[in-house]
Amino acid sequence: MSLSKLTPKEVGVDRVLDVIAATEGRHRVVWTAGRVLKEDGSLHQVMTGDPVRRKSLLRRIRSILKTLASDGLLRERGIQFNFGAGNEAGYDLVGEIGKVGVPIDPECFHLKKVRHTPTASDRDKPPL
Repeated sequence: MSLSKLTPKEVGVDRVLDVIAATEGRHRVVWTAGRVLKEDGSLHQVMTGDPVRRKSLLRRIRSILKTLASDGLLRERGIQFNFGAGNEAGYDLVGEIGKVGVPIDPECFHLKKVRHTPTASDRDKPPL
């Protein structure tokens, strides 16, 4: 069942893991609450629906992603991502689904830093 059809209390770790497992079988992605909804096919329905429900659903999914990171299944990246639900912390899958508490392999996590070259449009922007 689509995450958009569930109440925030019905969205659990197992449902989020189902979405992650189905997607990671095809390709690797950075996980955010927006990405979970996008891969589930629920992003448009949630983002155009009731704002109170949207906020609580996004909060619930973000909480689940943090829990999975503390269990060693995901690892948080040090930068923010936007996959349709605002700027959020991104997570990489570093463990095996079904094995909670697996040690993180540092070789699986690569964060590439790209140097930004200032342009004319950047002159009026405050420094980061």
